[in-house]
Amino acid sequence: FPMQRLLPIRLPIAAKAMLLIGALGVMSAAANWFCLRSLNEIDRINATVTQQVEPARLTLTEAKIAVESLALATYKMAGTNDPDTAREATDERAGQYAAAKAWLNSVLDYLPDLREDVNGMRRRLDLVNAIADSVYDMTKAGGREQARFTLEFKFDPALVDATTSINRLIDILGGQNKMTMEAAAESKAWTYRILLATLIGGTVVTVLLAMLLAHRAVARPLQRLAGVMRGIAQGEFEAPIEGLKRGDEVGTMARAVLVFRDNAIALRE
Repeated sequence: FPMQRLLPIRLPIAAKAMLLIGALGVMSAAANWFCLRSLNEIDRINATVTQQVEPARLTLTEAKIAVESLALATYKMAGTNDPDTAREATDERAGQYAAAKAWLNSVLDYLPDLREDVNGMRRRLDLVNAIADSVYDMTKAGGREQARFTLEFKFDPALVDATTSINRLIDILGGQNKMTMEAAAESKAWTYRILLATLIGGTVVTVLLAMLLAHRAVARPLQRLAGVMRGIAQGEFEAPIEGLKRGDEVGTMARAVLVFRDNAIALRE
C-alpha cells in the first residue's frame, strides 16, 4: 500500500516522521519491559538458590559431618579402656548429637517445605544416638563383646541409614540447583536475544519505513511537481497536478503550483 494509506495523509511530513520515531520508542519500551520482567524472574530464581537452597545444602552437609563425628566418638568410647578417654568420647558424642539436631533444625529455616524429610532424618539420628547410649551402657557394664556386636549389626546399619538419607537430600538439592541455574542461564540468554532482535528489528523496520515515507510522501511527489513546473515554464498547462488535497507540505506546494499554472494560463489568454 502507498505510504499515504499507511499514515494519515493530513499530517505534516514531520509529524509522520515523529510517528515512526514514536512507534520505535513504544516498541523499545515494550521490549525493555518484557526483558526487565524476565530478568527480575531470573534474579528471583538466583536469590532462591543463593539464599535458600544452597544454604540448606551446606547446613545438611554440616549435619552429616556432625553425625559422622558422633559415630567416631561412639567407636572411640567403645574401644577404649581408659575412663577419661571414654568420658571425653561420651561428651563429644553428646555434643555432636546436639549439633546434628541443631543443623537439621536450621534446614527448615531455609526450606520449610522439607519438614517431612527433616523429621525423618531426626528420627534416624535419634535411633543412632539411642543405640550409641546402649553401647555405652554395655561398655560400662563390661559387656564389650555385646557392645561390638551391637556396633556392627545395629549401630552401623542405623548410621548408614541416617547418613544416606542426608546424602540423598543433599544430592536432590544439588540437582535442583544445577537444573535451576541452567534454566535461569538459558532464560537470560533467550531474553537478551529477544531484546537484541527487537531493538535491531525495530530499528531496521523504522529506517525502512522512513525511507519509504521519504520516497512516497516526499521524493516522488516533488519529482512530479518539478515535472509539472517545467511543463508550465515551457507552456504546457494540461499536465495534472497531484497532491492538491494533501494536508502536508507537499500539498501546500501542489496548490502553489496550481496558482502558478492558473496565473500562467490567465497571462496567456
